[in-house]
Amino acid sequence: MKAYQFLVTLNYVKPKVWRRIIVPETLDFYDLHSIIQTSVGWTNSHLFNFSIDDSIGRR
Repeated sequence: MKAYQFLVTLNYVKPKVWRRIIVPETLDFYDLHSIIQTSVGWTNSHLFNFSIDDSIGRR
């Protein structure tokens, strides 16, 4: 099974808060949102939006 690894960081928070999560490739965006919420201790009270920046990872 393939998986993706993400580094999730919260901006404008001191001290710096980050989580490294590994999720299966079959995950949809709603499930990814749920995992991120849980990993930072949130209770689903934030709106979410995902976008893809094609320039990331290009060298």
